[in-house]
Amino acid sequence: LRVVSYLEYASADPDVTYRSVLYNLVCNVDDLPSRPSYTFKLSISSTADASTITTSSSSISLTRNMPPTPGAFDVSPNFGYEVVTNFLLIASLWDDSDLPLTYEFMYISYVSNLVTIQNQAVSNKAQSFLPAGRDVEGYNLTCRLNVYDSYNARSRASTHVQVQPEEDDLL
Repeated sequence: LRVVSYLEYASADPDVTYRSVLYNLVCNVDDLPSRPSYTFKLSISSTADASTITTSSSSISLTRNMPPTPGAFDVSPNFGYEVVTNFLLIASLWDDSDLPLTYEFMYISYVSNLVTIQNQAVSNKAQSFLPAGRDVEGYNLTCRLNVYDSYNARSRASTHVQVQPEEDDLL
């Protein structure tokens, strides 16, 4: 907990001053178990004298925005040649109540950088010529898909496609 603000105000009685301290509960979402909802309860106890204890509490329930449920991610064809083959990347059967879903298509280059084919967009398809994969990895290239709901909660999928150098480069 951390103090966000401190307020002080007077009542109609000049001898009484009310003080209010506002706290924020700050937590990393990754530290919470993955559940669709959470309830936080704050209890305060005070003693006016040795025989009287006053307790008050308040609670709040929050609903967590869950990422889209997984669907399929396919690249067609699953084999081709760099610069020659036009690959079609398709996301299908992804679901979420927070529509619209948006799709981002990428591949991992041979130097391990993510290269974007299509920025986050409503279209669940993208076409691209892809570079050849590395020969030591069987010319396999990793394609990645991010699917976002309207609040930007993200799910991720990846698949491999075999992209060989142009046939002339193999000779």
